[in-house]
Parts: sequence; structure tokens; C-alpha cells
Amino acid sequence: MKSILVPAILLSCLTVSCVVDRPLKQACLQATLAAIDSEIGRHNAWLKQASTPEEVSECKKELARLSTDKKKYQDMKPDEYVLPQKQTMPGKYIGGQISPSPQSRSGPFYLVIESSSSLKKEEKYLFEFYSVYKRSYGPFPNHYVYVSRAENYSYGEHR
Repeated sequence: MKSILVPAILLSCLTVSCVVDRPLKQACLQATLAAIDSEIGRHNAWLKQASTPEEVSECKKELARLSTDKKKYQDMKPDEYVLPQKQTMPGKYIGGQISPSPQSRSGPFYLVIESSSSLKKEEKYLFEFYSVYKRSYGPFPNHYVYVSRAENYSYGEHR
């Protein structure tokens, strides 16, 4: 067996990074589970409204996939969670969503599932967020997000 020598400075950086990222990973993991629960609720509602055997089959298939995902994330420790890429963008908080400026009618759409910041409807913010789970919404890109930071923002400002 071959041993690997890792410089102490590198080990300390990894440990510090792990400690610093742990609360963020925990928050994103919780947001992921909340997003999956939301998707399960949506698909159960669609299942009740399904009118064809194909629709029933598709809903059941998706519910099985969501159940598997939920178990995966429930069993995951925060240190095992891989943080998605942080995104930063100006936008308005409207109806539980980040509405980027300018907003396209075909997305992407960002549904705030959890936030570390208190958000007020119709307010403009510079958002920092993580897309934690894909949301079923037709052909359009749609994501549940965890907002890690939101500061008041005026579109005319340049930073």
C-alpha cells in the first residue's frame, strides 16, 4: 500500500473550508429536502387530476424517482453534500420567486424554497443563491433555490 503525504497547510485549509461551508451545506441540504417535498406534493395533486392511464403512469414514475431522491438526501450528512455553484444576480422578489432583470417569458425561473435573508415582496435585491433542485415546469428551466444573501439593490447602481 502506498502512502500519500499531504502538506499540513493543505490539510488545515481543507479542514477550515469544511467548517466554514458546513452551515451553508446544512442549509442547502435542508432546502433540497423541502424542494423535494414540494415536488412530491405537486405530483400527488397531478396524480389525483390525471385522466388517462399514461398520465397516471407518468406521475407514479416521477413520484418513485422523487421518493428515491428524498431518501438519498435524508441519509446524507451535510459534509457529503456537494454545494451547487453560487449564482449572483439582481432581481425582484415576486410571489416567492426571484424575477431577474430583465425576465424572459421562457425562464429560467427561480423559486425561493428557503432563505437566510428576510425578503419583502416587490423589493429589488442583489441575490446570492444556490439552485438546490430542479422543478418540474414544462420545457422551461426552473429551479428551487436557497438564498444565502440578499441585499437591497437599485438597478441603476454599478458595483
